[in-house]
Amino acid sequence: MKIYMLAEHDELASIAEPISTAIANWLEENPNNNLSLVAPSDDECQVGLNLETSKKMALKEPVNFLYFLAKQYKAEFVVGMESEAGERENVCFFGFEEGRPDINETAQYLGLKR
Repeated sequence: MKIYMLAEHDELASIAEPISTAIANWLEENPNNNLSLVAPSDDECQVGLNLETSKKMALKEPVNFLYFLAKQYKAEFVVGMESEAGERENVCFFGFEEGRPDINETAQYLGLKR
């Protein structure tokens, strides 16, 4: 399953670069072939992580790290899934105002079983 976790903020453009750098550094320190950086581009201002998994425990480390960033930058993160056709469906939020994410609940929303 293709899962995305993207930052949301009223002024995302102003915090996208430092969040992108922090995620890139974290990925270097924690290599994982199932994770990839979503970096801002000239076309879109999106920043976060893509994850391909069928296991709920694969959510734990990236979600905890993103929650740390959410508190630091006073941002929220949206978690969702992407279909084979590229259509996205948001399933839940966590972050500065939404609070700490519940991995089991998030996995249930995504339909991850194990």
